[in-house]
Amino acid sequence: MTLAAHPPASPRCLDPEEVAAFLDGRLTGRERQAVVEHAAGCQDCYELLTETGRAVLEEEAAAVPPLRSWTWPLLAAAGVVLSVATGVLLLRRPATVDVAGLVDALPVSAAAPYVSAPVQRGPAPAGAAAVDAGALLVDLRVAARAGDEGRGRAVLLRLASLLDAAGFMGDDAQRCRAAAAAFDGSRWAALAADLEGRLRERFPAPELNLGLLLEATRLAAATRSAGFLTPARGAALESARGAVSDAALRARLEAVRAAWDQRSLADLERACADALATARAKG
Repeated sequence: MTLAAHPPASPRCLDPEEVAAFLDGRLTGRERQAVVEHAAGCQDCYELLTETGRAVLEEEAAAVPPLRSWTWPLLAAAGVVLSVATGVLLLRRPATVDVAGLVDALPVSAAAPYVSAPVQRGPAPAGAAAVDAGALLVDLRVAARAGDEGRGRAVLLRLASLLDAAGFMGDDAQRCRAAAAAFDGSRWAALAADLEGRLRERFPAPELNLGLLLEATRLAAATRSAGFLTPARGAALESARGAVSDAALRARLEAVRAAWDQRSLADLERACADALATARAKG
């Protein structure tokens, strides 16, 4: 492809950190536009971005590759991914982590006995609360779908306590307590869907997604549901891992990654449980 008609490139080419930030969706709109404009006039950077984009798409299309096949952070799949069409740079954002989609992939009747709602002692840091909230949203959907009144009520009361502690979602805490008073699977599922939207407006997205993915993966591993381990979910979990700065939690997530790579479901169940416990404790 000839780029002579494109505007001249800026003197400095993109470095790996800028490419990673672009693919992760961590750049501002202005910064992202600057990357696109530079690549439009620089053959080397254009090829770097487009080839990396193709690599991501090929990984997504592969048949359940191990998590290790995603080179973090250059190929983090939860951010902006580059593709090529008729010589023009196009941006594509993969879908956000969706609770309903995760739960639909689980055998809910078999998974319900593994649902738990551990009590958080004292106020939790924002990150820990977000991880906990994500895990509880999955648990509430599973309990509602499975018709498990006891576990569903425990999850609702745990959610109410978490939202009270957050200090700005008292009305939602009251809704959870009211719902816990009587079993209604449809009502509980609708409440979970509404809370998901409200929590996404108020809690850090990477930590919330991490809670969703870890708990759903834990339940899938507990029920030995290997089909849950798809490339898209693996990429989303890897992307959430990349947002973690706490050393102890990163070590736990490395164990999750290793168990996922090896398809060792018993180890994966334990690793997810350990990671959730660490996240809840440290935030």
